[in-house]
Amino acid sequence: MQYQQYYCIYGNDKLLNNNSIDKELRDILAEPVMLVNPQGGMTDWKHEDYEISVKIMFLMFLNTEYDDSFIKDSPISIEFFDQWWKLKVCSDQIYRDEIFEKADNIIINKIQLTGKELPDSFINDLKLRIKNKE
Repeated sequence: MQYQQYYCIYGNDKLLNNNSIDKELRDILAEPVMLVNPQGGMTDWKHEDYEISVKIMFLMFLNTEYDDSFIKDSPISIEFFDQWWKLKVCSDQIYRDEIFEKADNIIINKIQLTGKELPDSFINDLKLRIKNKE
């Protein structure tokens, strides 16, 4: 059965501290991004095989988006990826609607206001919504 796997890719300390890359580009390249990859249809594939393909796809993406020599003059390889980035599998997704559905008055009463107008408005609306649900 095929499913969507979520991978978080973000710059490692070596990338964050590399002053030979333009600071603006370095900040962009270091920001966490989520790459969604369909998996499970190829039964011979192992977890490591999928991770390798995700690393290659990420570097392909960078080559389509950035003209900087750091990207353009570098190989699309696992070694290059591993030198500058980290990859983490996000195995669980949390859906907002499930949270709202499971929340009860006990949970709602524990929420503290933030002192900020928009988040507090959201919290108050949420409290009303949950109270009216019960």
